[in-house]
Amino acid sequence: MNRKLLTLLSLLLSLSFFAKDYHDLLNQENAVQISRVGNNDLTVKMPDFIFENTNSKIELQFVNPANPKLTENNYQLGFILNGQEIPVTFDKNGHAVINHKFQSGDKASLLFEDLSYTKELNIISLWMIIVPVAFVALLIILRVLNQKAKNKIAKKNRLAIDAKKIAEAKSETKTTTIKVSEVTEEEIMA
Repeated sequence: MNRKLLTLLSLLLSLSFFAKDYHDLLNQENAVQISRVGNNDLTVKMPDFIFENTNSKIELQFVNPANPKLTENNYQLGFILNGQEIPVTFDKNGHAVINHKFQSGDKASLLFEDLSYTKELNIISLWMIIVPVAFVALLIILRVLNQKAKNKIAKKNRLAIDAKKIAEAKSETKTTTIKVSEVTEEEIMA
């Protein structure tokens, strides 16, 4: 009887030790899950309009700057952006900026552990900007050149009128002194 009781007691003690190990194992798994980064832990900001082949800023901000994942990895994490792994360095406030060049037709897909961020992008081709700006610049240049041509004609007309006044003044009076100055073509052109 003592032997059976002793066996039963040792069996119960050994099961309690296994149960304790199992409980510790569950706590470790929960701790690992808690430190995983998900969609609620990080906010992603992207510009509404992105120009093709230019660096665009993607801002990342941890909701909790003291996130265990940040502190354990010295504020450096590896994100996957459009299929490429990119190392990202965060500051002490949990803020980071990624510069990336997008092509037309690209989508923004950012992945890290349980975080999944996808956004359709409005990518604007640079030709849509350059052509109208060049057209406006051409119009301004043509307007300036046209204005210079009008000023040149006005100067010539003024000289002709001044010469007429001199001739009229000579014929009307006998003793009139008129001061005449010579104007060169360079002064007319200017």
